Amino acid sequence: MTSSFIQVVLDGLMMVATLIIMLVYAPILSFIVFAAITLYALLRIAIYAPFRRASGEQIEHATKQASLFLETLCGIQSIKFFGKRDLRLSGWQNLAVDNMNRGIAIKKCHSHLDRLTTYFLVLKIL
Repeated sequence: MTSSFIQVVLDGLMMVATLIIMLVYAPILSFIVFAAITLYALLRIAIYAPFRRASGEQIEHATKQASLFLETLCGIQSIKFFGKRDLRLSGWQNLAVDNMNRGIAIKKCHSHLDRLTTYFLVLKIL
């Protein structure tokens, strides 16, 4: 814990020193960097809410899917006896599809974030 605290303090000192040197050397370029960092942070915050919602929904759907599966295992004799095997199977498949759709939504959020990071890296090079 002490070493990580020291590392954070040293990183903070290096950041302040770099900031001062940037401001002394080229204030206009420093402003461009601060504007880019602010824009990037705002965009990351905007993407965070949908990503968090999609992650929560995926956890919820995965839980429902696992719960239905375990309930089916516990009551397999009754399900077979009353001929409800197809009903349980279709219910489980629907939950599996919902879970996969949430996974796709999460991958889309990752894709948007990766694209955003790439744009900022390209702008940094220019």
